Amino acid sequence: MKELLMDVATTTAMAAFTVGFCLLCRNVQVVAGNWLDKMRDEAENEDKEITARMFETASQLLSGITYNAVAAMEQTKAREIRERVKAGLEDKSALTILAKDVLYGVKAQLTPDITHTLEMYITDLDAYIADQIEAYLIGIKQPLQAQLVGIPAREALACTAGSLTALPEGEEG
Repeated sequence: MKELLMDVATTTAMAAFTVGFCLLCRNVQVVAGNWLDKMRDEAENEDKEITARMFETASQLLSGITYNAVAAMEQTKAREIRERVKAGLEDKSALTILAKDVLYGVKAQLTPDITHTLEMYITDLDAYIADQIEAYLIGIKQPLQAQLVGIPAREALACTAGSLTALPEGEEG
């Protein structure tokens, strides 16, 4: 009888120990899962912050490249072409071609990584660059406002960056 009681007590103790060990394991699993979820969330937030900084840097780079391209185009080619159009030596389409050249020149200066980063947030990168070209062109022409008055921006969009086709007011192509 003593042996039977010892067997029952031992079995009961082993069962209690096993249940306790299983509960401990489950608690460790829950705590570890929560810790891993927290680490995963922090990593995702850090990735989002890095991606946002990458976009900001890529956007600033694109702005600088676009501004420089528009300024160079306006200083060198656009005025000359406008004069030739005014004199009837060239068609207005030369300005549209120049606008496309500026767009393609800007895109050629972007690395695939920069392009990919921008396209993560910008649906139509060509249209975005064309809008930037238009905005910078207006800003660059602003000091010349007394001499040059462009047609409304949306009318001037004959093509991708058609605002470059704008002639000074009163001039026909």
